[in-house]
Amino acid sequence: ADRVRAILGEAGFAAIGVDALDRELVLGDDAADTLDFALDFGTAARLLVGADDATRARARSAIASAFAPFTSGGAVRLPGAAWLVTARRS
Repeated sequence: ADRVRAILGEAGFAAIGVDALDRELVLGDDAADTLDFALDFGTAARLLVGADDATRARARSAIASAFAPFTSGGAVRLPGAAWLVTARRS
């Protein structure tokens, strides 16, 4: 946060605010939807380009296992964190 404030200050911004936002991220409509999304988009999808069916099946199983501890009420719920940064040009 201090580094962001310093960069914005050096760029001529004032009234700089950096607020932590810790929120639960609910992914997909259900665990199966989230798993499909993870395999079709993002890092996993890029890593599996050109993979054979057996490799894709192992990846699907591994990702499902990784999501299991975060599955509740039918959805995958991951802890999330971000910063909300605000500033005014001085």
